[in-house]
Amino acid sequence: MGAVFVIVPSFTFVNRDRDDAEAYTESVSLPGSVSSTPSPSDKDQEHEVTMPVTPFSFIPNLPLAISRFQPSPSPTTAIPEGSVTPQNNPWHQSQAPTTHNPTAEPNKELPTIPATIEPALSSSVTPASLTATPSTSPTFVPSTAYVHEVVSRLSRQTFKENIETLSNFGDRIQGSTSYNNAANWVKLQLQDYGYTVQEHTYTYRGSPRTNIFVTKVGSSQPDQMYIVSAHLDGRGGGGAANDNGSGCSLVLELARVLVARSVQLDVSVRFIFWNNEETGLNGAHAYVADRLPLQGIAVPSGANVYPEPTWLGVITHDQILFDHGLPVEPNQSPTADVDIEYQANSVFALQSRALAISLKSGNNQFASDYPSQVSSDMCCTDSVPFQDLAPSVSIRENQRRAEIGNGSQPHWHQPTDLYTTFDELDFLFGFNIVQTTTGTICQLARLHGI
Repeated sequence: MGAVFVIVPSFTFVNRDRDDAEAYTESVSLPGSVSSTPSPSDKDQEHEVTMPVTPFSFIPNLPLAISRFQPSPSPTTAIPEGSVTPQNNPWHQSQAPTTHNPTAEPNKELPTIPATIEPALSSSVTPASLTATPSTSPTFVPSTAYVHEVVSRLSRQTFKENIETLSNFGDRIQGSTSYNNAANWVKLQLQDYGYTVQEHTYTYRGSPRTNIFVTKVGSSQPDQMYIVSAHLDGRGGGGAANDNGSGCSLVLELARVLVARSVQLDVSVRFIFWNNEETGLNGAHAYVADRLPLQGIAVPSGANVYPEPTWLGVITHDQILFDHGLPVEPNQSPTADVDIEYQANSVFALQSRALAISLKSGNNQFASDYPSQVSSDMCCTDSVPFQDLAPSVSIRENQRRAEIGNGSQPHWHQPTDLYTTFDELDFLFGFNIVQTTTGTICQLARLHGI
C-alpha cells in the first residue's frame, strides 16, 4: 500500500503548562492560512491560533534548525554499527496478542500538530538559530492505517510480564548484583528479538559502568535518529517496579514491535537503557559527553556506517504506572493522566515543546483510554542532559505533588514499589503510554512499510 494523503478539517485542543497554569486553545487547519490573534497581556483568556501546516514538516526541523547541524545527503543504504537492518535481522519475534482497539477509522488520516505553533515561552529562549528553516523538508506522510497496525502488535500482557521480571530482580541499585542480573536479562531479551546489543562504557567513582542500547536502522536516513529511553537502575529496597521497571518495559516492547524486517522507517530509532540515573543522571551525562562529537559521522568515512546518528529528539520514560485515586492540582487538566514534559528554560525549548505536542497528538490518535497534557517543567530525568542539544521530553504519570508531598506517587523509592502493588488499571494506564510513544515514533521516524 502506498502513502495516504488526506486533507483534514481544522481541530482544536486545549493545552495547559503546569508552571504558569496558562490555558490556551490552538486550532490547526491542514492546510490553512496564517492568522494569529492571541493577546499576550491576557493570560487568563483562551487563545485561538490558526497556523499553516505541511503534514509532518516539523520532523526534519527539530535538529536541523541548529546552525551547527548541516543537512547531509541521505545515503541509499547504511548499516550502523551494532544495528538491525532488513538484511541482517531474521523475523522471528512472536506476534503477541494485543488489547489495542483504536476507535479511529483505520484508513482515515488524522491531524497532526505542527512545530510552527508559537509556544507561550519567553523570548529569551528563542535565539534566531532555533527558528532557521532547513533547506529540505520531506512531504511524505505515514499512513495512519500502517501506524495503527504496528500499535496493534503491542501486548499489554508482555508489558506487564517485563515489569514483573525486572521487579523480581530487586531494586537494581547501580553496581549491585541485582542490577547486573537485570541488565543481563535485558540484553538477552534484545538479542532474542534480533538486535545486536551495544554498551556505552563510562567511569563512575572509579568503577566502570555501562549504558545498554540497540538501534533500528533507518532505510533512507540512517544518519539521523530518535532516542527512546528509560533508566534501568533503581533504589528503595523494593522491586523498583514503577521507578523504573515500567519505563524499561515500554522501551523493550517498542523495540520488539519495531524489529520486524517488514517495519520500515526512514530514520533510525535507538533504544537506550540508562545506568546511574538515581545517582544524578550520570549515565546519560556520560553518553552525551562521549558521543555528542560523533553525531552524523560515517566511520570509516564514506562507508555509510553511523555509530552515532544525529539526534532528532530524545524521549525518556520514567514512572508510568501510578495515577489513580488522587485529585488533580488546580492548574492541571481534570481529564489528563499522561504527563508529557519539556523544559521551558532550555536552549531547545521551542523544538522540545513541538516534540511534546506531537506526542500529545499521538496520544489522541493511538492511546485507547487515557488522555495527556503537556507541561513545561521537565527535570531530574535522563532527557535533561540533552535538553540544550536536541529536542528533549520526558513522559511519566501525572504528578500529584500537592497531595502526597515529595515525589509523584507514594511508592517512589520505597519498599512498596513492587509489581504486586499495582492493579490492572495501573497497567492499563502504563500501556496507554506504550501506545502513545509507539504511534508517535512511527510517525516521527516516517513509517513507510509494515
